Amino acid sequence: MTTASPGPNRNKGALRTYLEANRGHYTDEALTEALLKEGYSQADVEQGFAELARAEASKPVRARARRLVLVAYGLTYAILVFGMLGTGYGYGSGIIGSIVLAVALGLALALALWLVRRSTDRGAEGGAAVMAGILAIPIVLLVIVAGLCVATGLPFHPTAV
Repeated sequence: MTTASPGPNRNKGALRTYLEANRGHYTDEALTEALLKEGYSQADVEQGFAELARAEASKPVRARARRLVLVAYGLTYAILVFGMLGTGYGYGSGIIGSIVLAVALGLALALALWLVRRSTDRGAEGGAAVMAGILAIPIVLLVIVAGLCVATGLPFHPTAV
């Protein structure tokens, strides 16, 4: 009736994987019937369908979150690189700083995108908290770096008195 049933291990991960693989090909009734024959309870099957529905509903939100994260990190990188390259200090300090910043922001971006992908089962409140934290990272980095620059006088060329 359906492809590769989740078999006798009866764990919820196998049930969800099975539903994801077969939902578009078979009716919910046929999937439920196959799962009940495999020994899953009605409650587990209903919970599996509910989790699948939540994951499907969160796809547009996650796509929007992914775009916002990419834009926030891109703008942060552009602002900081513009500041570093515009200082006029020699010895390639702007290029070196840009590379270090790219690595640091790249790691933070990878973490942020991983959190966006992982936030499927948290509901609206959890998703909003995850997004706030993820979008705060580039803003905090921007404030810290800008503060350090102002504190050390780097964007300003000191004049002899």
